Formats: sequence, C-alpha cells, structure tokens
Amino acid sequence: MNLPIELKARISEHISHVRDHLNAFASDEQREILDSIETHIHDALAIRSEEDPTREQLEIIIAEMDPPESYGSNGFGPEQKSKTIPPSQQNESPGRRWGKTNTIILLAVIALIIVAIIHLQAESTADQVIESDQAEAAPYEDRLKPATTKALAADQSPIIGKWTAIDFVSSVSEFNPTHTNWEGELELKSIQFFVDGKTDKPWWTWKDNRLLHSVDQSEAELLIVTVNQSEYLFMEWISGDVLINKEKPQYYVFKRNTYKVDQNITRKSLHE
Repeated sequence: MNLPIELKARISEHISHVRDHLNAFASDEQREILDSIETHIHDALAIRSEEDPTREQLEIIIAEMDPPESYGSNGFGPEQKSKTIPPSQQNESPGRRWGKTNTIILLAVIALIIVAIIHLQAESTADQVIESDQAEAAPYEDRLKPATTKALAADQSPIIGKWTAIDFVSSVSEFNPTHTNWEGELELKSIQFFVDGKTDKPWWTWKDNRLLHSVDQSEAELLIVTVNQSEYLFMEWISGDVLINKEKPQYYVFKRNTYKVDQNITRKSLHE
C-alpha cells in the first residue's frame, strides 16, 4: 500500500515510541516486535480503507493497539514470553487447565464479535457524524498533521541544509540510532539542499518532499522522522532493481549537521 507521507511519518513515530520501551529485549526480538506492529497497522489500514486511507483511520487503529509503554518490563517483558506454567497452576490437572483455556478463547471470540458490531455501526453513521460535527472535526485534523507536511515556502522547509549519511536500511522501522545496520562504507556520503530547489549533486533537484533525478526521471521520497528528540532524514534509494525489477526501494538515513542554515543566505554562500 502506497501511503501518504504524513501517514508514514505517524506510523514511524508510533514505532519509535514502542522501541523506547523495548530495552529488556534482545535486538532480534525488538525487530520482530516492531515488524509485527508495522505489518498489523498496514493490514488494518488495507481492511478499513476501500480507497486512500485517512489520518483519522490510522489514529483509530493506533488507539486500539496496546500503548507503547505496555511493551516495557511491567507490561510485555520477557517474563510474559515464558512458556512455563506458573507455580499456582503446577498442581492443577490438565483437564482443568484446558477448561480455563477454552473459557479464555470463548471470551476473546465474544469480544471480537462485539468490536465488529461496534465498528459496523460506526461506519453506518460516519457520514452523519462528519456532516453534523464538521466544525469540531476540522480543528482535530489540523492538530493531527505533522509539521513536515504543512505547506511551507521553499526557504522555510526543514529539509534545507546539509545532511550526513549514517546508515542504509530496508525500511524506516528497521533504523535504530544506537546500532548501525549497514556494514562498510556508504556510497553516498552526504547531500545538501538549497532554497532554490537544487542540491550539491547536479543530477538531483528537490520540491516539497520529493527528490527528482534529471537522468532517469525518477522521484524519491524524502521523510524527516524524529527519534529520541533527534531529526533523521530518510531518502528512498531508487536503484536499478527498483526501476527495472519493480522492487521496493530501501532508504539512506541522514543526520543533520551540527550547524543550521540561515534561511536568508543565498545558494552561493551555502557551499562549504
């Protein structure tokens, strides 16, 4: 599913919050948990959206999921993953434990049926709610939009400035600021964005959140994500496998240089 940039940014933000509470897990377990969360969100959006998914649908899905803090040691720690029988149940007969399991399954099925009924009722009245409550819905939508997706003048874009490459990942959720995924030297070392839509690479120009290649006419998505109060720029890497074999693009990850570019400086003075 090709999601708008604001939905990708919101999903990445939620996954980042979950990652902050996974210190009790090994790195491979963290990756498994984060991948399952991202897959669940994408599947839920595909089910609920006949056309393009909306920010409101995404927020409903995230609200129905376990909060990020529940994945910590007090809610989803290693002790919850143990398959051993608790001491209180060691003296119970297998039949009694099986009866308890059936009861839990039955309750879970009933809960799913109730949720499905509520969801169908909500969909049948959605148009009426939006029409009658339009005055309150608009401010709510504005409040949900991330800053990077607002319509900004060219000299106000957060992309402007020099970014240094630090990693190369297959997906945004794979990035971990404390552990480099790519081993070896990165082919692309840095990129600098100027206010006039040009970059320090003559074959690349940019507009809004897109990087345009003058030779192969490809367009790469640019996405700024905040992780642990630090900004990272994710750039789709449009390789031959993407253009010819239609494979899913991977991402270069950049971190902003320590200096900040003065938005009133001319392009010529931006060169080092």
